Amino acid sequence: DLSKDKETRTKSGHWWRKLPGDVVDPITLTQIRQLHQEPFSLPSSEGHVTWFDGLSLSKYFIERRCFQHPLSRREISRAECLLLERHLVDHHGSRGGTSARDLLNAFDLAGGERR
Repeated sequence: DLSKDKETRTKSGHWWRKLPGDVVDPITLTQIRQLHQEPFSLPSSEGHVTWFDGLSLSKYFIERRCFQHPLSRREISRAECLLLERHLVDHHGSRGGTSARDLLNAFDLAGGERR
């Protein structure tokens, strides 16, 4: 149950600080446990989660205008962009605000989900 999992993570504070050192953001190569803000999970495929610094992931999508998972290259849905947008607002405050607004605009301009 994803809602229960999120509730458990939220209650446990900086839960990501307990992740092993080999769990890194594939964009920045920063250890996830060193992040100041809660990481964003984006599945690379069904059942396989990849953790990202949400701000870096948003910038990656916006700058490249390519909405594919950085590792698996699967297409990212608008619903996943909305989740990332919410994550930025919730966990990055004013720093994430611009990226949050720009993210969906970039997705739409890139022709997201026109297939």
